[in-house]
Amino acid sequence: EGGSGKCFTTVVLGGSAAGVALPPYIVYAAKNINTSWCQQGPSRAMYRCSNKGWITSDLFLDWFENLFLLETAHIPRPLLLLMDNLSAHISIKAIEMAQKNQIILLCLPPNTTHALQPLDVVTFG
Repeated sequence: EGGSGKCFTTVVLGGSAAGVALPPYIVYAAKNINTSWCQQGPSRAMYRCSNKGWITSDLFLDWFENLFLLETAHIPRPLLLLMDNLSAHISIKAIEMAQKNQIILLCLPPNTTHALQPLDVVTFG
């Protein structure tokens, strides 16, 4: 788009300190999901789309409510959810939903990916 020829896809990944991975949440740059994109994908993965393939506040809420809360329902509360500082992660609705479900939201400071983001340092590094 914009002459760059680039299309983006976002994959939201998460896991516990015990090493249990959440199903991936995949956001394509499209108006609608093409079912062929989802065939043979990871088990229990969720597929969504946005104009640019980026996570939005609404998509974060969808991930939080329909993937994170469901996948962690069996774990005693409170829970700590570590996130990067993307503005889409923090909204009044997200904070209210977290409080209601005894989830503590903690955003890591900006520009600390190389040192503090556990998945970047341990899993992807």
